Amino acid sequence: MFSKLPNNKIIFLSSKMNFCKWIDEESEEEVFGGESEDDDDDQIEISDHDSESEEDVDEDNNYDTNVQSDATKYCSKDQKIIWYANPPAKTKTKKHNIYRNKPGPTKISITAETVLESFNMFISDEMIQMITNFTNIYIEKIKNNFGRERDAKSTDTCEIKSLIGLLYFIGVYKSGRQNIKDLWKTDGTGIDMKKEKKNDKLAAIRTFFDLFVQNCKKTIIPGPYLTIDEQLVAFRGRCSFRQYIPSKPARYGIKIFSLVDSETMYTLNMEIYCGKQPDGEYNVSNSPLELVPRLCEVIKGTGRNLTMDNWFTSYPLAIYLKKEMNITMMGTIRRNKKELPPELIISKGREEKSSKFAFTEDCTLVSFIPKKNKMVLLLSTTHDDESIDEKTQKPSVVVDYNNTKFGVDIVDQMCGFYNTSRNSRRWPLTIFFNILNIAGINSMILYRMNKKEKIIRKHFLQELALKFIRPEIERRIQKHELPRQIRIKCNFILQYENEQPSNQQPQRIGTGRCYICPRNLDKKTKYICDVCYKWVCKGHVVSQTYCENCYSTDEKMESE
Repeated sequence: MFSKLPNNKIIFLSSKMNFCKWIDEESEEEVFGGESEDDDDDQIEISDHDSESEEDVDEDNNYDTNVQSDATKYCSKDQKIIWYANPPAKTKTKKHNIYRNKPGPTKISITAETVLESFNMFISDEMIQMITNFTNIYIEKIKNNFGRERDAKSTDTCEIKSLIGLLYFIGVYKSGRQNIKDLWKTDGTGIDMKKEKKNDKLAAIRTFFDLFVQNCKKTIIPGPYLTIDEQLVAFRGRCSFRQYIPSKPARYGIKIFSLVDSETMYTLNMEIYCGKQPDGEYNVSNSPLELVPRLCEVIKGTGRNLTMDNWFTSYPLAIYLKKEMNITMMGTIRRNKKELPPELIISKGREEKSSKFAFTEDCTLVSFIPKKNKMVLLLSTTHDDESIDEKTQKPSVVVDYNNTKFGVDIVDQMCGFYNTSRNSRRWPLTIFFNILNIAGINSMILYRMNKKEKIIRKHFLQELALKFIRPEIERRIQKHELPRQIRIKCNFILQYENEQPSNQQPQRIGTGRCYICPRNLDKKTKYICDVCYKWVCKGHVVSQTYCENCYSTDEKMESE
């Protein structure tokens, strides 16, 4: 068993992690995936989600400043809850603060030791086969619009995996917004959807998204501290549930609520916000009081702690999580909540760095003044005392909240740093790109846990991308009509420097004239370049397999 708060401190994350700034792309952009086929009206909903923890308190005239109350207890604004100025009597560690599960891989994922095995725990071959099947259905639907059969040729899982690998490479090299022609200018290299849309706005991505989320839930046991927050996936195409959040970098996009491990940054659960659904099984409430328990069902009864901002936090939710789900929480709370006592939301006469506490049997409320005209209100069911951090003069509730609140924000920054997304007007494709981003992060976390070694995320994604691309390259290099420059690049990628590909020309017998030397020298040789299959003399052999022309081509490609 583990006590969640040894010495009332959380030591694994002392401050918000620093990440590199986003790089602005100035290259010509291209839309990926064509026009949206969403028949719904394009609607933008302005979100009221404001995660700012500090509130202005220079307008206390909105509240009665002449509050008369007992010095030892306060009454809430709705007169239904009694808050006490002193904490409850100390007892042994409470049941809800005992965490019994050791974090790490589950039984089904502990054997995943390679990069590809780790990724397949989240996006399996069955899921890729699903993409292949529906892609081929669409190709059959549109192929009559093309004059040549090869312009609308059916795909397979090998090609789809290769596409996924390329998307990861694009993310690693930050080319997500670059015109696709620029990427290649020097290289060779049965459901009725309309019927489903009547019952579910997310029909186009529902099955794949749900399978991915289920894989996230069953692959890793999370740590004792988790965070719930929103992620805004950038999107400006037509969509009936597009959100506008001015405080987010993207501003316009699709909102996804996420449950993330605050220590490892592992995404455990997600839910896409799509507004009001048609009547049916997917018509659920999006209020925090119902949304949070849905996301936390996977950790119900485990004694874990949840950190959230003031859009989610309320007194009824805190009580429900603790009593019905054995989950404690801490989060900022808005001043206008009726369950709060007026004495703690008034700043008149209070000094900077001052704190004021109130307690019930289940909750701790703290009012903290970080600086002039600013107030932070936090509600916690994890803490039950008035402890203050001596170094910062902040209550332990505030310190612990600051150390655990960044999970979703950091995942969002990581997705943006190596982003697989392409510009698209089709919202299901945008969500698919985001799934790839999350899968890349989660699979790296699993790989680190199983291998007990750290790997740079860039190197992990590069290796993963190459694992996906390699089978398609090996298949393509078998084609005899493949242009020489593409064959050279394929050989370079596959590192066939010391072995000849299986589709090489028959071994020449005897000798031939070096194709590089002037013809009048008539220099005979028995050596053949393994890339271009031409006779080459010793003077022009750079290595055992390359003539100098092919070698210089490879060097040029490598430098590019």
